[in-house]
Amino acid sequence: MPVLYEVYDSDEVLLVTKRRFNRIMLTLGVAGILAIAMVFYLTARPKPMLIWSAVLVLTSGAILHVLVSRLQALRRVVWCVKVSDRLVSGYNYARRRTRIDWTDVDYVDLERRSLRLVSESGTSIEVLYRFQEFVDLGHRLVEYAEFYELPVLIDGRPIDEVDLDGVYPYAK
Repeated sequence: MPVLYEVYDSDEVLLVTKRRFNRIMLTLGVAGILAIAMVFYLTARPKPMLIWSAVLVLTSGAILHVLVSRLQALRRVVWCVKVSDRLVSGYNYARRRTRIDWTDVDYVDLERRSLRLVSESGTSIEVLYRFQEFVDLGHRLVEYAEFYELPVLIDGRPIDEVDLDGVYPYAK
């Protein structure tokens, strides 16, 4: 029997995430070229400046770590979400699919700027607030979470502990 999906997609989110990816890769390339050039310059001198070379290598390593963590976070952001009664599939900027079965979902987290589904294995799907159908998708995911008796969090806290009128005053 075929599975019926509801499809939510946003070309704007796809373009924004592709731009972010391109900026990160450009920064990574420029930083790498500068670091290599500086190391060659500092070590090729008649009196090598090994301390400055070490500082440069450590700084480059820290920048690399930040850029790689941003790339990993960007991979969780999806531009297309398919929701069914059995699973949720999301497609990122590289059009790679992330699939989470509802039975594997650990929790649904509604944050100020995004909506995240996190599985027990740590896999997650993140939907940015820029999504055109963000509210409809959020309602649908919360309905399925309630059906499967999954915890719904608001900014990382259980929904029972949150003053909803204070967080969402317009939703009265």
